[in-house]
Amino acid sequence: MIGTVVFRKTKPTTLEQDVRTWLVDLRDRQLSELAGATVKTIQEQITNSIFRYGSTGRLAKAFFSEQTPEGGYGIGNIDYLNTNVKYWSWINDGVAQSGRRIPPMTVGHFEPGNPEPSRSALRTDRFIHSSEEGNYLLIPHKPIEAKNYIEHTLAKMFSEVPSILRGLK
Repeated sequence: MIGTVVFRKTKPTTLEQDVRTWLVDLRDRQLSELAGATVKTIQEQITNSIFRYGSTGRLAKAFFSEQTPEGGYGIGNIDYLNTNVKYWSWINDGVAQSGRRIPPMTVGHFEPGNPEPSRSALRTDRFIHSSEEGNYLLIPHKPIEAKNYIEHTLAKMFSEVPSILRGLK
C-alpha cells in the first residue's frame, strides 16, 4: 500500500493529467525497450540458423523496429521484406510466396567448390548463380527446411518480457 504520494509541479495541473503523462511516458519507454529486444532476438535467431559460410547478413538486417502511427512498434515490415529480401518467407516457413516448396532448377556452382567434397563438407559451400561456361545444372529434390525464426523469437520473447519490464523504472 502506498503511504504518501508527493508531486512537485512547476505549473498547476490536475492529478489525473500528471498520472496520464507519467503512464504514457512509461508505456513509450516499455514499448521501445521491448521492440529493441525483439529485434535483437530475431536477428540472433536468424544468425544462429545459418550453416553455410559467407552469409551476407541481409536477412537479419532486414528486421528492424519502426513506430506505428498508433504509437506502438512493428518488427519486420512485410512490404520491405517482400521487396528487399524476397526469400524471407521461404526460409521462415519452408514455402515460397508462390506456394512452391522445392526450389526451381538453376545453373551455377558452389564456392569454394571442392570437386570431390568429403561427406562432412556437404551443405557448407555457398551456391552462386551463374550462366558462365563450366557451371552445372542444379536440380533440387528436397524442400527447403523451415527455420521458423519468427515463431522462435515470439516464444523466447514471451518468457523474457517480464524481466525486461522489471528493469525499467
